[in-house]
Amino acid sequence: MKVSPDIGTIGRGLDLDIPSNRFAINVAVAAGIAGTIFGWAGDQTIPTAIITGAFWGIGSFMGWVTGRELHHDDPRPAGAAALLAPLGAAFLGEAGILMVVGIMITARITLNSTGRGLSRGEAALIVLLGLFIAREISGWAIAMVMAVGIARVAAKEYAPAGLRWGAFVLAAGATGVQAVTEGFVVPPIETAEPIAVAIGAVMGMGIAGRTVPEVNTDSGPTPPTASDQFVARLLAVAAVVAATLLSPNPGIVFPAAAALIALSLRRA
Repeated sequence: MKVSPDIGTIGRGLDLDIPSNRFAINVAVAAGIAGTIFGWAGDQTIPTAIITGAFWGIGSFMGWVTGRELHHDDPRPAGAAALLAPLGAAFLGEAGILMVVGIMITARITLNSTGRGLSRGEAALIVLLGLFIAREISGWAIAMVMAVGIARVAAKEYAPAGLRWGAFVLAAGATGVQAVTEGFVVPPIETAEPIAVAIGAVMGMGIAGRTVPEVNTDSGPTPPTASDQFVARLLAVAAVVAATLLSPNPGIVFPAAAALIALSLRRA
């Protein structure tokens, strides 16, 4: 991907000269149109149609972005995730987009696919996002995983001083937010869909196995390490499984689950 050097590590530009990037945009637009039609067919109101279309389109794009972080070298799994994500919205329920963003960012900073490391300012933004989504118990689970991601980055030699305090503040703060909102009430699992999504995410990661990245980071002369890619996938699957099983909506983070499921399309 083509990037601007001042975007940082959690942001990334999008070069439309690259075929896989154009594919992702085209699929997201098509998903948005399909979602709009689906929403209109449901209750025939314009607000519902627009909102449904937006969720489908954004969900498709987030599935693709997450897939690109989970398989650094091969765009095929990300493309499959872009196609799977709107299907999940149709059959399982609309995703919590900010929760999916939290999972994607955790994968990105853990993999360090941009090669620029995580700044204290960016860590502060991640903490704020984690505190916001922690109002729901599924979001709290994702916030815990985000805190682990920050803590891992803080252990790197290139990490700025004091970054580990961001992990502590996020973990403690998210726990406090959840305690005063939902109070750690776990909804019962009443259908098989959440279990199926969780199993699919775990199996997708297992099928992919541990690979050695070959493509360089955006701004560095070397590729990410195999261990960082494995940890990025491990944190993503932990967040997806926890959030899915803790929410009454089995589609709550399905775009991220789709990215994990699609890992089975790894490069041979």
